[in-house]
This record gives sequence, C-alpha cells and structure tokens, in this order.
Amino acid sequence: MAKKIYDIIPPGKAGVKKEKIRSKVNEEIKVKPRGGKRKYIFAFLAIIFLAVVMAQLWFSDIKISIKPAVKDINFEMEAIADLSANQIDFGARVIPGQILQTQKVSSENFLSTGKEMKQTKAKGVIRVYNGYSEASRTLLKSRFVSANGKLFWSLKTAVIPGATYDSKGKLIPGYADLNVEAAEVGEDYNIEATTFALPALAGTPLYSSIYGKSFSSMSGGTNKEVIKVSSQDIDSAKESLIKKVEQENAVFLKSNFSDFIILDGSLSHEVLGVKSSAESNAEIDSFEIQVNIKTTGIAISKNNFDAFIRNGVDSNADGLFGEEGGIVFSPQIKEAGLEDSFTIKSIDLEKGRAVLDLKVNAVVFANSDLSELKRAVFGKSAKETELFFRGLDSVEMANVKYWPFWIKTASADDCKMAIDFEK
Repeated sequence: MAKKIYDIIPPGKAGVKKEKIRSKVNEEIKVKPRGGKRKYIFAFLAIIFLAVVMAQLWFSDIKISIKPAVKDINFEMEAIADLSANQIDFGARVIPGQILQTQKVSSENFLSTGKEMKQTKAKGVIRVYNGYSEASRTLLKSRFVSANGKLFWSLKTAVIPGATYDSKGKLIPGYADLNVEAAEVGEDYNIEATTFALPALAGTPLYSSIYGKSFSSMSGGTNKEVIKVSSQDIDSAKESLIKKVEQENAVFLKSNFSDFIILDGSLSHEVLGVKSSAESNAEIDSFEIQVNIKTTGIAISKNNFDAFIRNGVDSNADGLFGEEGGIVFSPQIKEAGLEDSFTIKSIDLEKGRAVLDLKVNAVVFANSDLSELKRAVFGKSAKETELFFRGLDSVEMANVKYWPFWIKTASADDCKMAIDFEK
C-alpha cells in the first residue's frame, strides 16, 4: 500500500507532538532565581572588607627608628682617695679608700758561687806505747813516721807512763793517746790505721820499745779548690727572693681583689723575717733562703670610681640637650664611648690619702622617655612623623614605617607602635 505524505500534520497528531516537546523542555531546563549571582558577589566583598578591618585592628603597626644626636665630652679633674672617708663626696671630690693586705712566707734554694783553694793537713790520734822501762817518759813535740812513710807531728808535749808487770811477770807497756798532724797538706795523708815509729829514737834501744799505733784513719787533709757560700751569695739571694715575693704579693692583691683598683704607688712591703740555712764560708754547693713579707696597699672600689666618673660626665654634659617639640631630651652616656685613666699626683701613706689626676673621654647621646616620643607621634601621618623627628636638633636621623600602607595617622594605641631608640 502506498505511503501517505501530508503537507500539513493533522490536527490531532500535531497537538500530541507539541505536548511531548513542552514536557521534555520543562524537565531539562531549570530556571534560576533572578539576582542570585549578585548575592554571592556582595558576600565575598563583605568578607574581604571584614578581613581588611580585622587586619588593621589586630595586625597594623608603626615602626619608628630614631638615631639620636651625640656629642663628645673631654675633661680632666682631680680626685682624692681617702682612707677616712665612708662614702663618695662629689662636691669635695673624695672617694673612700680601703686598706688591702697580704702576707707570704716563701723559701727558695740558691747555688753557692764562692771558691777557694783549701789546703789543710790531715789529723788523727796515735797511741804511743812505752815498753822500755817502768819509768815514765816525757815526750816533746815529736815526729812519727807511718809504715808507708808519711810523717806526722805530735801537737804538744806529753808524758808516757812507764810499763808494768802483770801477775805472771809479763811486761805491760804504758801508753798515752796523742793528737798528731800531718807534716804536709793534701789528701795523701788521709791514711788508714797503721803503726808509727819515732825517727828521733832510731839507733837507740828505745826505738823498738817506744812506738805508736793508730786505730782509726787520719782525715782532713786536702789540697784542692772547694765551693763555699760567700757573703755576697747570701746577700744577693735575700735581695732576689724579697723582690720576688713583693711582686707576688702585689699580683695576689690585684687578682684576688678584682672589685678594687689598687693604687700602685701606695704599695708598701714589710720584711718580717729572713733566714739562711748556711753561714758565710760554709763549704756547700747550695743553700736555702726563707723570707716572710707583708704587703699593704691603698685601694678604691671600682663601683665608687665608676660612679665618680659618671657623675663628672653628667656634670660636664648638663645643658647639652633640652626640650624640643614637647619632648624632653637629656644627655646619657654611651657605654662604648666611655674611657678614663688616672695618674697618682701625690700620696701620703701616713695620712692614708692619695691625690689622683683623672682624664675622661665620653660620648653622650640625647635620650628621652619612650612614652613622650609616642605621644608626640599621635595623630601624625608617616610623612609628618618623619619630618617632625628630623626637625629636632636632638635627633640625627629617623625612619618611619606605617603598616598596612593605607594607615593614615598614628592612633593612640601605643601597643601598635614600636620605637627603636638607638643608644
């Protein structure tokens, strides 16, 4: 059957088609409410605004760096260190003095340097026997010759008792001990115990009956150069050790009293005792010297001295800075720029007074209270603040930073303001 072609859709079918199309469109297309995008934009801008306000309230700050004007001060003045003073008198320029003291006993060995030729004769004791008769014999200063040929002399006249007989009729020689001395100097006469003959009796019956015998060595014979302690050795050693201990005492006072300044010219030393282990001419290689020394000095407290110097600086700096722009500037010492020195003009140890000549070099800067600096900035813009400080003679340079950048003036909230005052 042939397909029918319509130029115009039949009314009934056309209505059905339109309804289907309309229904489909309504399902697929959702219409957004009018003005929705604007609400989101306004909300976003409100959040940005609040964030800016909060940042300004909580995170804003003002930073000001100020470099104050500085001035050099150089002056000289006199001070008196007085042991009788109890406190500083700035008007009379008196600083209290104090006595510092230490005592030390020290010993040291020294070498002997004295030399001399020592020539002495050996000495000893000889027992002289008399076996010749029962009669005693007087013996004048006599010669005795040892078995090895060394000659000795008796030192004085002596009586040798006569011989005796024991109960069996045996002859017992009498005897006497005589001090003898070698005929010559030298170690050769320091001989061991031996027998002696009397040369004067040679060729007579007495020669074999009167004789001598030693029971110990002869000693003391010398002929050589020896070392001994000279008087100069002792004097030099004493002087050297005294000087050394005095220096040690001075160092001790300075190192152990570091809070004080010891006036060098005030140190006095008292030698309480000096001992030597040897007398002059003693034949020893070394000897010991012992000294006992007390050292006393006048000192001043470093704190008092510093206070005195600072008072002098303050007096000389008075009036260098004043009030500007409602801010009061006063001179203050720049610590790194303070230098002082002194020399002792005179000292009287009996009165316990020393006059000092002081030289002081100082640098002072214009100082002010931070609260005054902050009050001067209130209500000013960054530019106005910078120009304000730069216009002050007491300020050498000022740098100002306001954050965030849109802050126009400094508020009264000083917690938001940081001032770096260079000292």
